Amino acid sequence: MEDTNIKIKLDLAENVDVELDKMSITALESFLKVTNALKNIAAAVSENVVFSIEKGSAAAVVHGSKYEIQTIYGKIDEAIEGKSDDGIITKNLRDIQNEIKNDVLQYQFFYSNIKLEERIKNATKIKKKSKYKSYRNEFRILTGKFNEVGGQTINYHLEYPGGGQETIDCTISEALELKDFLFQNISCLVKKKIAENDIAKPTFIHCTFLAADQISRFRNFVDLLHEKDDIIDRLDLIYDFFDSSPSVIADMAAMLKASINLFDDINELKTLLIISKGMKDNEHIKNIRNSVLSNFELQMNKL
Repeated sequence: MEDTNIKIKLDLAENVDVELDKMSITALESFLKVTNALKNIAAAVSENVVFSIEKGSAAAVVHGSKYEIQTIYGKIDEAIEGKSDDGIITKNLRDIQNEIKNDVLQYQFFYSNIKLEERIKNATKIKKKSKYKSYRNEFRILTGKFNEVGGQTINYHLEYPGGGQETIDCTISEALELKDFLFQNISCLVKKKIAENDIAKPTFIHCTFLAADQISRFRNFVDLLHEKDDIIDRLDLIYDFFDSSPSVIADMAAMLKASINLFDDINELKTLLIISKGMKDNEHIKNIRNSVLSNFELQMNKL
């Protein structure tokens, strides 16, 4: 019976035939990258597949039942067509695409006898498909004079230099945190919720107060976050932000406060909790981290 499998094979690297027992650095680095990516794609679909490296050639093969291999191929096909909502599949297939598109490398990619490398090479939509929403979110840093706190509906007003003002929705605890800045210029990270039909007026929601030295860091972070669809890329961005932070405690406190509005995926909250674990007893971190932890546990219990 014909073996149903998915295979990726590196034929040439820098115009030299590739053999498993004699590989250049370029060939080895690329082959390891695509092999790991193929493993990640397969493992995201099934834990029951097995892998082999063909003797004599640089070819990695995924074996499994016909149903499992067909399902993995179906996930790959969805990602090629730009219809995948799986961040792991899209991220790793994009890694494979980058190697296939490399001019000094020549790959073949098969689902059984169906060749896939040209489709993958020419695909333009290998990214996680956004879930449909009747609105879209943008994140802004607004600076103005904090001149009023709303009454029955909790909000505050920022008055811009030269006239005009914005109303920012907030919680009671957030309003109390800001009260010491009344009639002063402040900067806040806010979520701007915009109706897709652009008919309804945008709503601004408070995320966190920012000190002057935090503004550029958080502006760069939210700009990059807006560009990222894959959860793996977004998690990497969070780690990178704190790796480069000159003021980790202050930045973590602000990020934890913003997290309920800033992040959609439970893994982003988990990442914040992991990074902040060593700071959990810090007076500036403790209470807000406990609140985020409670929110995380509540979401986990719903899964």
